[in-house]
Amino acid sequence: IIISFFFKQYKKKKPRAKVQTGSKHKYGVTNTPAIEFVGNEVTKSDIFADRDEAELAEMLEDEEEKHEDTLGQATHDAEVTNTLRDKAIQDMRERGVEISQTQNKEALGIFPKVAGLAKKVHDSTTIGEQFAMLRAANKNHLQGDKEALDWRVLTRWNSDLACLDAHLYFYVVVQQLTGVSELKAFCLTEDQWPLATVLADVLLLLNDLTKLFLCVEVPLIPSAVPMLTTIKNVLCNVSNDTTITSVIRVAAHAGVLLTEKYYDVMDKCEVYRISIVMSPDKKLHWFWANGHSFEAIARLRALVVA
Repeated sequence: IIISFFFKQYKKKKPRAKVQTGSKHKYGVTNTPAIEFVGNEVTKSDIFADRDEAELAEMLEDEEEKHEDTLGQATHDAEVTNTLRDKAIQDMRERGVEISQTQNKEALGIFPKVAGLAKKVHDSTTIGEQFAMLRAANKNHLQGDKEALDWRVLTRWNSDLACLDAHLYFYVVVQQLTGVSELKAFCLTEDQWPLATVLADVLLLLNDLTKLFLCVEVPLIPSAVPMLTTIKNVLCNVSNDTTITSVIRVAAHAGVLLTEKYYDVMDKCEVYRISIVMSPDKKLHWFWANGHSFEAIARLRALVVA
């Protein structure tokens, strides 16, 4: 949900079903709806005025279509994202934190450019060779032995950070590569570079925690719930940090709201909290340490010993 604040979407037009001549069968295309942003619902013809941006839009659409939403999960996720995004914007506005139209436009353009350039470099032999030549020419400006831009993979956690980190790592190379006319659509603006850097720092704070959910062995409840609490606390700190730009703070608050949805599930099933109490290294002390009220802990104690 945090990335939704940095990924511009456009409203797809529903394709018309085609009827094959001489056949009773209708053939149509099922598209996964894009995340719709209030105040940003526009069609491709409205927002992509030139050929370069139109190409960028097509690339992102093709990438999305590779991951067909056969179970409707992406549609559900988009609905949840839209709801929590709107609530986060409203909550933070009431706290005096508001995203300006200019900042919103800059933020939404970051990941289409970053992910789009990585795809372009990987898909095009010519551009890939240009990237390799520029990397070799600028090796003295690169600290490390990284050789390629990372893909953004829709089905992999933390690929957003990897993709963004690689883009920042190859700053000099990317600047030179996107300086040519055919790749200007992928060039981050002067305002987008620092915003992308802060976003990468925030995602890095969550990196080690989210990696635990990628392990072959799924974390047990006594481990997963505390990890979720840590993620929430990290995001709360970011959303409350007055030195950070507004869009980052609002995005972090949206992440907090998402974690709270999981806590709502825990409230409906007592086994989650009981499993933590029964964990030797946590017990009731964990609830004390994480700010649960005396009344809530007393009820939990009574439930466990009953």
